[in-house]
Amino acid sequence: MAFLSPMVVLNLTVLRPADAIETIERFEIALKNDQGPILISP
Repeated sequence: MAFLSPMVVLNLTVLRPADAIETIERFEIALKNDQGPILISP
């Protein structure tokens, strides 16, 4: 599990769109819930 920086998210958007969509959704949910850093499985 690793924290994803905006640049990593951008790279995922280019390389793996489906994964990036899920990752971005998790970021948005966490921001709405005011949570800390987001951890996801690779």
